[in-house]
Amino acid sequence: MFSSKEIHTLYFTNCACTAVSILAELYVIWLYISKWQKNWRQKLLVSLVFSNLVYSLSNLFVLVHRDTLLCNLEGFLRASSIISSTLWIVFLVWSSYNNAVSPNRKDSFNYPTFLLSNIFFGTVTAAAVLFAQGFYGYPYFGKDSTGLTCSFSSFDVEVLTVDFPIVLYILLISILLFKMSYSFSNRDVGGRMKEYNHALKYPFLAFLSWLPCLMNILSYVLQGNSVFWVTALNVYISRLTGFLVCFAIVMGLKKEHRFNQQFDSYNTLLSYQFS
Repeated sequence: MFSSKEIHTLYFTNCACTAVSILAELYVIWLYISKWQKNWRQKLLVSLVFSNLVYSLSNLFVLVHRDTLLCNLEGFLRASSIISSTLWIVFLVWSSYNNAVSPNRKDSFNYPTFLLSNIFFGTVTAAAVLFAQGFYGYPYFGKDSTGLTCSFSSFDVEVLTVDFPIVLYILLISILLFKMSYSFSNRDVGGRMKEYNHALKYPFLAFLSWLPCLMNILSYVLQGNSVFWVTALNVYISRLTGFLVCFAIVMGLKKEHRFNQQFDSYNTLLSYQFS
């Protein structure tokens, strides 16, 4: 389908962008362990980063010779981490929504429940494919036409088990964001708009990374094969998603830290003037 030069371009893009994302993801995890306060938002953010790290590691399987076992492992990790990352964004938006509309509610965040739900729903479809492969031989995980990744053997299976759930999750995220913005228009929001800004950027990044994949699917459906520049864009954006998420996390926390410092300085100045 693609020329040897085009496949080498995809190979280099995959490895280079994946390496950048892994470094960023490890840096954010190190920040969480060593410096961050362990509040609810940062727990969800580092969980999102960890899922992205699993996806990034699955992209490095191209560096080794993959037999059936390694191909199955790569396909399982890839499919599970994609759904898992989207689910963490759903939980992040859900928690931000509850914190924005009911800031005094204490039972809106339950990390163990989120974690168990993520593990189950993130792995159930990929595990079902492995089960079907072991007992029926189809569907199965196999190398794609470029040899770059191990994915579902059937295009229909991939759409049903990965792409369709992601569409549902994105729809759920959109509904939550709409409800959050609507609640702001009917009450005194005060500082709660910060929750909306936190909740908005990660779904935007997820949609940005999923858009080239959607274009690739459409080109395959309409033309019967993939277009090189669309595939290259999909590889480039999807492999850099981990870096983009980490960049948004670090910059958002730095901005919040500067705001808190200015707010504390302002309160100190007021207390000094009126003392």
